[in-house]
Amino acid sequence: GEGGAVRLIRLADGDATQLHAATPKGGDSRLVRFSPDGALLLAADGREMRVIDLGARRVLWTDATASAAAFAPRGRLVW
Repeated sequence: GEGGAVRLIRLADGDATQLHAATPKGGDSRLVRFSPDGALLLAADGREMRVIDLGARRVLWTDATASAAAFAPRGRLVW
């Protein structure tokens, strides 16, 4: 998205509704991953990483020191 924002769009009946927009501090998002159950989103830009609860539309966790991450197979842990 514009300015490096991560935008999730739900397409239903031809209408687009924005579910969440999150812009990491460092600019363009370089890593975007969904948890295995689709409930969480991991977005990182090289300076900051965020885990976003898509249902609640809120940031659950941020880390300014991580350089790489992935969801564990069950989806509740980031490593």
